[in-house]
Order: sequence, then C-alpha cells, then structure tokens
Amino acid sequence: MDLDFRATVPGWQVAGCLAAAAVGTGAVTWAWLGLSWATVASRPGPLILGLFGPRERFILVALGALVFAALVSALAEVQEQARLVPPRAIAAPDSRFARLGQHGLEVHYKSIELKTMKSFPPGHSPPAAAIAFMHGFGASLFDWTRDLSGDPAGCVLIRTATALDDAGTSALLMAYDSPGFGLTERTSDLRDYSVERNGALASELLDFGLSDVGMAGTKRVLVGHSLGGLAAAQALYESRVGDAEEGDADTAAAATAEIDGLVLVSPAILPGAFHDGRRNVPRLVQVLGAIIAGILQSLASLTLAALAPLGLLLLRALVRNKKFWQRGLASAFASPASVTPALVDGYRGAKVVKGWDVGMWRFVRSRVTPLGPLGTIMAALQRLDRPRLMDVLLDRRRGVPILLVHGTDDAIIPVSNSRAIAEIAHAAGATLEYVEVPGTGHNLYLEQPEEFSRLLASWVQRCVVNV
Repeated sequence: MDLDFRATVPGWQVAGCLAAAAVGTGAVTWAWLGLSWATVASRPGPLILGLFGPRERFILVALGALVFAALVSALAEVQEQARLVPPRAIAAPDSRFARLGQHGLEVHYKSIELKTMKSFPPGHSPPAAAIAFMHGFGASLFDWTRDLSGDPAGCVLIRTATALDDAGTSALLMAYDSPGFGLTERTSDLRDYSVERNGALASELLDFGLSDVGMAGTKRVLVGHSLGGLAAAQALYESRVGDAEEGDADTAAAATAEIDGLVLVSPAILPGAFHDGRRNVPRLVQVLGAIIAGILQSLASLTLAALAPLGLLLLRALVRNKKFWQRGLASAFASPASVTPALVDGYRGAKVVKGWDVGMWRFVRSRVTPLGPLGTIMAALQRLDRPRLMDVLLDRRRGVPILLVHGTDDAIIPVSNSRAIAEIAHAAGATLEYVEVPGTGHNLYLEQPEEFSRLLASWVQRCVVNV
C-alpha cells in the first residue's frame, strides 16, 4: 500500500463545508443577538455585524474557521479510515498468527523453524533453548526480522539462529508484535496493553511454539529492547512472585512458566527501581501514599480518556508524517546513514492497519493504569506487600543470569543508565554480565547485527544452556 497517501477533499465538498460553517456561525449569531426575522429583514447582513465589537467579531470568525477546518478534516479522515485493512491483509509470507491467553488475543509473530536447523535433534525432541524477542515503543517485530536494508537474511533472528546452530545448540527463536503495535490484534481491554500482559505474552508464545515438540529441558530466554526490556523483566518478576496485582488470569497463568535467562538491551528501567523507598516509612504513611497515588493515576487515566478525540488527531498527524519517523529514528542511531528508506517504511507500515490509532492511544492510557479507579487503588495497596521488581531480579539465591547490553552513543536512554544498573547489580552479587557496544545508539542490534547476534548466541550457550 502507498504509505505516502494523503487524503484530498474534492472542491465541491470543501464548498459544502464552507457553507455549513457559514450557516453554523450564522445560527450562533442569531442566538447570541436574539434576532428575529423582522430584525434581519430591516437590517442588511453587514449592519448586523456592526452590533458586535472587535472582540465578538474575532470570536465569530474564529468559530467559523474552526468549524470549517473540523468538517474538512472529518471528510479527509473518512478517506484515511476507508484505506485501512485487517492485519492479515498486509502480513508477509513468513508471518504467523496465534491466539494466546484466556481471551484468545491474536498475536502476530515470526519464528525460525526448528526443522531448518541442523542441530535440531531427531525425533522432534525439545530444543536446547527457546528465545522470545520483544521490541520497544513505536516499533514492531521488524526490529528483529529485517536489517537496515529491509533484507530478512541479515536480521538478528536469523544471525542468532545461525550462530547457535553452528555451535550445535538447537533453539526456537520467536519475535512478536506487542499489543498496540505491528499486526497484533487491538482489543478494547486496556489490560491487554499493559507491560505485565506483554511479558505474559512472551511466555505464552514460547509455550505455543514448543507445543509440537515438547518443552522438557528447554531453557527459556527473553530478549527485550527498551520498553520491551521492562516487559521482559516484568515477566521474570511474575514467574518468581506470581500475579497478585491485577487478578488477570492470563498473567497468572504465565507466572508458572520458568524463565532461565534475561537479555536487556538499552532497557527502559531506571536505576531508582533498585531502591526500596518504603523502608523506614510508617505503614500508615505507605497506605495513604498508595491511595493518593491510585487516585492520581485514575484521574490521569480519565483525563486521557476525555482527551481521546484531540489525542487521536495529534497522533494521526504525527504518525502519518514521514518526517516524524525520520527524525525519531535518527535519534535512535549513532549514524544518520543508518536511517534507510526501508527502515523508515518498516516502522511506519502498521499505520495502514485498522484500529492502529485507537490501539496506540489505548497503549498510552495503559501506561498510566490499565485498571478502573477502584482497581487502580487496590493494585497500589497490594504492591505494598509485594517485593520490588529489582529485588527479584537481583536475588542471588534464585538468581537468573542477565545480559545487559547498551550502545555508548544512545541518545534516548543514556548509557549511564545501564552503567548504574550494572554497578548496583554487581554490588548485590547478582549474575549480571554488562556489555557496551561502542559507536552505537539506542537500536544497537540494527547498527551492529552481526556483533550483537554473536554476543547473544555466545551468552545463551555459556550462561543458560551449558550450566
């Protein structure tokens, strides 16, 4: 489909919008002045305007212009929406879809077929490793399944599979679109867009992928970039603590899946998350703080819901602008030359999918809270009795090996963020390996796919499979 399509409103429709705006403004004028037909008949139109001062005239003209612009925009949006297609209509030949979770959310994914690997044991035995790749905000599985030129042959998924296969390690590798992005279904339930649900999907997808060959003895690894790193960390948290926060059956079911390795790439996790601010704080103060926090989150979510019409207008204007993607992606790479036309089109391709705008707005709302007012307050209170996320990640007694990777020239999440995390982790005695990739930005795996894939494959073998 034409990603550069811009709706054009025909002249006759523009004229109709102008007439409608004039009639609407006239009706406001009539009501404002309390005019009658006799008054209008005795006073020509221009003289009626003389009853207004400069301020009132400005308001009327602005109102008419606003109505005119709104009508033209609405007609243009009708054309835009008519072009949108179901996700499956633009899916690539190697795309796959799976219904996951209790409510059957349709998830778009791609994978490396086990039968294509020479290291895959005969008799359809379980592979040595199963790896799920999770993308960040605004991205899709394109990150893992295409290189900068748009060629799948040089992507991280294939390079990693090849490196593992050459070393004699059979592995199932799967990348998927997080809810709100790519070709995964956009539902009306805000909980489907939460970080917790995204983390649960990774485990469920690996279960689905291993269903034909079994999973006994298979080591599970989650690879998360940026916000996907937070979701991967949350999945590990749920596998250790269980879901006591949302009462979400899907997340609770995924909590039973063991995770054997975690790879965080430029993760959107602040070092402050490693510190428990509840210590030495009276219980009553903690409870009051949680209630206030829950109320504020609920108010913010309700405000976003009320602002949805304006938010969608802004979102559509940004996402449909090619320069928006070019500028945004330029900040994610150390070298502007990395922002190729194929990369830009790969990122903005999902804007032709039905519901892309509403889904992304729901994702934004879910980042505030995916629950209703009462549920948000109850969740805030329940968190008081749960261990901190980083207390679980850095637990030496039940430690899971973690690979933390960051580009030295990251302009979105500074490398100092991961350096601080690594310092805290090492001080806690956690099993964390920290690697910096020189001369790369936020999307380091796209800038240096061969180096990243080799690093990932080597770490999976050393720290997860052969232990």
